Amino acid sequence: MNNPTYFGNDMLRLSGVGERAVSWSGPGPNGLRNAPPNLLDSLRFIAVQGWPFSQHSTTLREDQIMTDAYEKVNAVTPIADLHWSIGHVPKIDMPTLQRLKAIGVGVEPHAWVYLNGTAGAGPPFRTILESGIHAEGGSDSVGVAPLDPWLMIYYMVTGKNAAGEVINEGQHITREQALRLYAASNGWFFHEEDKLGSIESGKLVVGGKIVYNTLSR
Repeated sequence: MNNPTYFGNDMLRLSGVGERAVSWSGPGPNGLRNAPPNLLDSLRFIAVQGWPFSQHSTTLREDQIMTDAYEKVNAVTPIADLHWSIGHVPKIDMPTLQRLKAIGVGVEPHAWVYLNGTAGAGPPFRTILESGIHAEGGSDSVGVAPLDPWLMIYYMVTGKNAAGEVINEGQHITREQALRLYAASNGWFFHEEDKLGSIESGKLVVGGKIVYNTLSR
C-alpha cells in the first residue's frame, strides 16, 4: 500500500490490494465467518486511494458479507471504475451476483477444486456467465491446485475432478467460454484490457503466446 497505483512496468506491476483488506476471524457456527469490525474502514480507505481490490471468499456467507460492505462503500465512494472483485466464490448465488453487478464489481471463479473437490464443489460457472457479471478464470495458485491452465479448463468444461468424478453438475461451460474467462476476460481486473488477454494489434504477445495475468497468480 506504500507504492503508487500500478507501480512497475509490463514485466511486473502492482495491480491492487488482496486477498483481504484486514485479517478475518476463524470459522464461526456452521463454518460461517463474521465480518471484522475494521472491514468497512479499510475498504473505504482503499476506495479513496483509487486502488483495485480483490477479496478472498469461499462461502456464500462471506460473499454476502463482502457484498454488503461493497454496497456501503459504493454509496459514499463509487467503486465501479476501480474494478473491485471477489475471488474463488465456489458457493455464490444469482441474487448475490446481481447485487455485485449492479455496483460494477466482478468475480473470480477458480477451479482449484479439480484437485480434491467433492459433489457440489462449484464454482457455479454457468450461473456466473448467465448473470453477465465481469468474471475471470484461474486456479488459486500452486499451493492449492495445479497452475496448468488446461487442467483448470478441463474442470470448467467437464465438471470432473482429478479422479474423473462429476462434482459440478450443471455448471460446466463450453471450451470457448472457459478459454475466454482464462484469457480475454482477465484484462478487466487489472485495468489492462487494452494490453492483455487477446491476440490483437497493440496488445502484449511473447513468443507467439498471449501474455495474460490472473488474480489467482
